[in-house]
Amino acid sequence: MGLNYDDESVIAGETHTLPYACRVMDPGVIQVYHKLTGWVYIAALPSKYTDELYRIFNQVNPCVPAKNVLQTTLTNGNPAIHPAGTLMMAAWIEATGGDFYFYENGIQPSVGRLIRSIDTERLSIAKAMGFDLYPGPVLTKKQGYLIEDDYENCYRSAPGFKGVKAPQKLDTRYFHEDVGFGLVLFEELGRKFGVEVSNISSVITIASTIMQRDYRAERARTLDKLGLGDLSCQELLNCL
Repeated sequence: MGLNYDDESVIAGETHTLPYACRVMDPGVIQVYHKLTGWVYIAALPSKYTDELYRIFNQVNPCVPAKNVLQTTLTNGNPAIHPAGTLMMAAWIEATGGDFYFYENGIQPSVGRLIRSIDTERLSIAKAMGFDLYPGPVLTKKQGYLIEDDYENCYRSAPGFKGVKAPQKLDTRYFHEDVGFGLVLFEELGRKFGVEVSNISSVITIASTIMQRDYRAERARTLDKLGLGDLSCQELLNCL
């Protein structure tokens, strides 16, 4: 029996992040590092169902309604943090097999400045699309991860990131997911809405070079892949 995509008894939607931070430690074993204190954005597709989705999900976990799924996508902080951090730690990861703490040891002030440059472009894209988003550290502090909200120092002192090890190798979701599905789409949205995204573009290019794969050409998540490539900026916002 085929799926009925007009079936309004099923609501599709997403949150901008998980309501908890966790890692798989062994098969069937998960360590939860942090349960978010709130500020999880949620949106339905299409957005006319967001209020109903919010009413249901908020009973399970505190959340905040977003305008649409483009806002939840752009609120995800991982594409700003993970690729930039992993690039700057690449030699250390290869030399040690990731035997250090990604946030506590790895995100020194210089790394924080690169993260800030990516995050600034993310915020500019959102602004051009009509979304007023919090800077990454500000939102993450609201969620209980951080005790500070400056880019250069906040991650090393973060109780919510304490004990999180670096990837064991560069063949990691920190590139494949956060560049391929994250930054590539951010770059495309930035160019569509006339926003300067040179730092995002640089991280995509360098990650592609060191991983010997073309994340742009893979088109893991692009507007064309989503069936939205021919829409104008306003049509894109209206259809969601």
